[in-house]
Amino acid sequence: MRSVHLTEYEPDLLNRDADLLSQIRPLNPDSDQELTLVASRMRQTLIEVESQEFADTMYSVDWLKARLLWHLDQSQCQGQVFLMGDETGYIVGHTIIRIEIIESGVSEGLFSTSYIDPGYRQQGFASALLRQGEAWMRAQSQKVATTWTAATNDKLIKLYEKHGYAIVQNHFHEVSQSWMVKLSKQFDRAFR
Repeated sequence: MRSVHLTEYEPDLLNRDADLLSQIRPLNPDSDQELTLVASRMRQTLIEVESQEFADTMYSVDWLKARLLWHLDQSQCQGQVFLMGDETGYIVGHTIIRIEIIESGVSEGLFSTSYIDPGYRQQGFASALLRQGEAWMRAQSQKVATTWTAATNDKLIKLYEKHGYAIVQNHFHEVSQSWMVKLSKQFDRAFR
């Protein structure tokens, strides 16, 4: 697996986008501070999208940290966790991605979860992380990128739709007792 930075492939991005992309890096799996921060923000995402009760009953911070490490363990998962910092180095957000096998021999890129600190939203950080994740997926020869979210998560749905994704599936999630939607985007080409 090759690590990739979007600007290697799309140097013609707007200057602001290129500046944002330069602030993206992989999570350091040896940093308990980074693991704890991202795990707590994964939990915050569950609270925002589902409920406090759902987050409290389903996933401990330790379980979420283990899930992060699973995404980085190449023997178990072909995945990556990208962090985005601001100009001071403060980690404003993350995205967790992996290659998902959907049937024998068929795979797709999956955005598992993304989070931006509320004080940094609507400033292009989520779009930059989305594009970075797509670049990584393309570098892994994926032709499709997807994500699942609650059908009520209008902000995330609109973000993905802005980047060419469409809702392709609905599913009732038994555990959360809520409707989920799958958003998908076909890539024009994969990076080699």
